[in-house]
Amino acid sequence: MRILRVFTAAALAFSLLSGSQLAKATPSHLVVYLIRHGQSVDNAAGLQSGWSTTPLTSLGLRQADAIGRRLKSLSLVAAYSSGSVRAVQTLDAILAANLKPIQTLTDPRFREWGVGFYDQKPVAVAQGAEAQQLKTTIAKLVQFNDAQRFDALAAADPTKKTETWTRFKTRILAGMASVAAANRDGNVVITSHGYVIKHLIKLLTGKYTALSISNTSVTVLDYSSGVWTLKQGPTLTPKLPEALPAK
Repeated sequence: MRILRVFTAAALAFSLLSGSQLAKATPSHLVVYLIRHGQSVDNAAGLQSGWSTTPLTSLGLRQADAIGRRLKSLSLVAAYSSGSVRAVQTLDAILAANLKPIQTLTDPRFREWGVGFYDQKPVAVAQGAEAQQLKTTIAKLVQFNDAQRFDALAAADPTKKTETWTRFKTRILAGMASVAAANRDGNVVITSHGYVIKHLIKLLTGKYTALSISNTSVTVLDYSSGVWTLKQGPTLTPKLPEALPAK
């Protein structure tokens, strides 16, 4: 009888261990829909927006409603916004159209690049400051890489509140790592901003996209076995069949 009890205990322990190892071995498969907010008041005025509280315009609200209807059949396990008004309004419209509403989450790590002194100033003013710092012209700014341009504006900012490239990069990567850790499988929506989406594509997948990240464009990233893949570049007509159904 004692031998039987020992055998049973050993079998149970082996079963639990095998189950644990199997769970650890099962690869995650997450599909993230990165969506830029609809047109904001600052966008319409040609202003550089960072952490400003600019809301959507009437056009922006219509854009958000339209992309929401396009994504209405997408089954979600989580939905995040950056917390900025324009991103929150966009996510609200998207989820209002969804067939299976879900609670929203806010993660400020998905906020736009913080441009400090240059927030809500004409884009040309920020570009001029970058150019002056880099001793070049606005037309030639494209010759400089992201780190150089971010750090140039940070150095030019008299308030010293503009984020450096390192701070910005670290922040947005931490946000995505958190999303991947919290959601093992299924579809996730994140409403964020142009610079954030552009640089997440490059940093996570190594891909550079020349496609315009227009208001409410959707970028689809796949996360499987610890690897991020660009499934679909920024588009207003995302292909939903490529997504995984939520479990």
